[in-house]
This record gives sequence, C-alpha cells and structure tokens, in this order.
Amino acid sequence: MPSAPVARRPMGSPAPPSAANPAPPTTLPPGPSAEASSPRRPTRAALPHVRMAGVAVFSLLGAFLFGLDAGYLNTMVFWKTFKQDVARLADPGAQELSVLVMTELTTAFALGALLAALPCVSGPLIDQRGRRFSIQAGAAFGLVGAIVQATSCGLGQMLAGRFASGAGTGLLSTVLPMYIGEVAPVRARGTYLVMYQLMLTA
Repeated sequence: MPSAPVARRPMGSPAPPSAANPAPPTTLPPGPSAEASSPRRPTRAALPHVRMAGVAVFSLLGAFLFGLDAGYLNTMVFWKTFKQDVARLADPGAQELSVLVMTELTTAFALGALLAALPCVSGPLIDQRGRRFSIQAGAAFGLVGAIVQATSCGLGQMLAGRFASGAGTGLLSTVLPMYIGEVAPVRARGTYLVMYQLMLTA
C-alpha cells in the first residue's frame, strides 16, 4: 500500500509547535512597576558641589577684609577721639594728622601685606602646612591685628596692629584664589574667582 506523501516545509518558515519546540508566549513580560519607574530621591552623591560652593563663598570674606582694612582708615584719621587717644594731638578739634603720620599708618598695612605675600614667605607655608592651615593663619593674624588696633593707646601700637592686619590679608590674598580654584565646582570656578576680585573693591 503506497504511503501518503509528506508535506515539505518551505525553507525559512518557522517550525510548527510541538512538544520539543513549544510555541512562544503570546503575552509580553510585565513592565517595570510604578515604584521602580518613579524618580529616586537625591542622595549625597547627587549633590557633591553644594558643600564646596559654600566653602568657596565663605572664603570670599578674606578678600572682603583686604578692602575693608584698606578703606576704613580714610575716615578714622579724622575722628576726634582717634587724634586724641592715638595720635596724641594737643588740640584734636583744631589740629589734623601730619602727612608723615598718615603715610606711616597706610604704609604699615601695605608693608605687612607685601611681606606676607612674598613667595619665599607664603609659598613654604602653603605647600608644607596646606591651604586650610594657611587660611587659618591669615585669619588669626587679621584677628590679632584688629584687637591691637581697637585697644591701641598710641601711634606705635596702632602701627603694629596695622602691620599684623596687613600680614593676615596678604597671606589670605595669596592662598584664597588658589583654594577657591581647587574646591569650587568646575562650571562655577570662573564665577567665584571673579567674585573674589569684586570683593577686594567692595
């Protein structure tokens, strides 16, 4: 008895489903749940520049002190109490400070800033002790100078306080641009450095 002809499968067509070759599922796998697709809360790693930006902005106060110390003397030399307690003038209401005294008061601050900003003075301190220690040292010099000036009873003590304040601001003017450029975010680095320049003349 002749056998029935076997139907041949065209080349390239998929094989019919069988026990060894089950049919593929007709339903798609479930998508991500609502919890998985919901945005995550920002973590500490997502906000790495907030703290550095705060440090950079706070460091700008050192530049503000430079302009402040250089500017408040312009009005203080005309105070009657200053001419009486510090300059020791016989008639503070009628007499004015001499050009020599005003030059000494201005030069003492500038000389302290110049000496502290020299590379041979500030460079080893910044490299060996670090940026933060140098900033703390400059702030300490400025604080000591402010106290000496506030409690001065003569021209010599006032000049010493001016020199100490100048040394502190000179050291800060050397280390602060370097420190701000290192800790500020890359995208805002130029902004903070420009703000440093503006704080000098504020």
